[in-house]
Amino acid sequence: IIGGMRPGVIAGTAAVTAVPLGVFVADQGSDALIPVVVIVAALLEGLVVIFQLTRFIELISPAVLAGFLNALSLLLLFSQVKALTSPEATIVALLCATISFLPSSSIPSSLLGLTLASAISPLFDLPTLGSTTNPDLFQFGINAIPPFLSIDQLPALSTSTLSTVLPTSFTISLI
Repeated sequence: IIGGMRPGVIAGTAAVTAVPLGVFVADQGSDALIPVVVIVAALLEGLVVIFQLTRFIELISPAVLAGFLNALSLLLLFSQVKALTSPEATIVALLCATISFLPSSSIPSSLLGLTLASAISPLFDLPTLGSTTNPDLFQFGINAIPPFLSIDQLPALSTSTLSTVLPTSFTISLI
């Protein structure tokens, strides 16, 4: 709608939304309101489209947009420094090189890079997500993924809840 990538492709800004969500969870002490944050952000984006506010993006200079995105990328990078300075950094470098240097073909380079990194990781006996978390979490494989939330499972949308989630939702909708 606003111009972006092909349908079904996750844009680079999707990962950056983890930064304000991480700050939100750190401030609130719980991730119970994350679905509400995401839903409110989606509603805000919908309002932007309905009221045709996307045309005002032209008023923001490319330098300001570049600075905003660079600052977000630096926040994301600094949050990942621990992973980049560990033995896993070799796998990360291999993944990045695969994504960056392979020509585009019928198989996306990101998928090929993830497959290659997943295949090589056991050779170095690197910790996996399953080995660093509660073992019961992945006990049942794909069944361990929680089901989609139903409306009755969401917290009640009160003015208190809205005032709590609105700043983070607004930030995510801008991203």
